[in-house]
Formats: sequence, C-alpha cells, structure tokens
Amino acid sequence: MRPELARGLLIPGLMLMLMLPVQSLAQSAAQNPVQTGRQTGAMAPDPAAVAAQPLTVLRQRAEAGLATAQYDLGLRLQRGTGVLLNFTEASQWFARAAAQGHPAAQSRLGQAYHSGLGVRRDPDQALYWMQQAARPEAPELLFDLARLLEQRATGAEDGAEGGTEDLLRAAQLYERAAAQG
Repeated sequence: MRPELARGLLIPGLMLMLMLPVQSLAQSAAQNPVQTGRQTGAMAPDPAAVAAQPLTVLRQRAEAGLATAQYDLGLRLQRGTGVLLNFTEASQWFARAAAQGHPAAQSRLGQAYHSGLGVRRDPDQALYWMQQAARPEAPELLFDLARLLEQRATGAEDGAEGGTEDLLRAAQLYERAAAQG
C-alpha cells in the first residue's frame, strides 16, 4: 500500500476511534437495547437486520429514493458492515435521507459535520441538522442537540459561536430528554 493512501485511511479511522468514547449515552443505549431495557423504535434499527439485507437490494432501494434504505446504507458504510468503511459515501446517503426528513439520518449528518468525518467540518451545518433531527418524541436526539449546544457554549468546539443562550437551551433540552427517559 502506498504511504499516502495509508495515511488517508489512517486519519479518519483514528478520528472515529477517538470519537467512540464520547459517543452519547443515548446512542449507546439505542445500539444496545437489551442492556438498557429501552425500546428504541425506528430511531435505531437492529444492526443485525441492517447487515442481513443483501447489499445489492439495499442499494437499489436507496437509489430508488427510499429514505429508510438510504439511511440503512449510510449506516453500513459508516460502520463498514459488509462493505469497505467509507465515511464520505455514508454522509452522502445520510444527506439524501435527511433531505426527506428522516430524523436519524439528520442526526448522523449533523454528527458528521460536527466531527468532519466524510464531510468538511462545519459547525453551522452540524447545528442545523441536529436541530432538524431533534423531536420531542425522541429523547436521544434532544440529548445529542443539547450536547452540541453545550460544547458550543463552553468553547469545547473549535470555531463555536455559542454562549449563555446556547448553554441555557442545552439545559432545557437535557431536562426534556431526561423527563422522557
């Protein structure tokens, strides 16, 4: 393997490894419903069910414009499940599903803009998509938005323009998410 190719694959992989420990508790709970006893509904598809879909069928459904298939294909690409890990293509599929109003895809796209995995890092786009994803009936998405606002307010995010207003809004969202479980 050429050194420049290895470096190109290594950096996104290392960034993902660094992000995993700070992944929200809500996302962890959504991915492990058995451990938490929570029902996750449509927000977190069963990884085994997503992986069991034949890739050709999934890709055909995604290309036909089905938002759920686009999101599922994005997940497979983001996780490297049965395909080569590809953050750029994953973000493209999340963007297609997000444009159709798929809340989990909107959240994943916001997270991609926040981290810069698969897209150029853009705090404004991250906030936009996380706000689009946040739904009163989805406490995990409210929590993710609150976490992003808190990071902006405390300066934990480079280039953040948040302040007291973001911090107050984050506290309100944390409360709403906690009240819903």
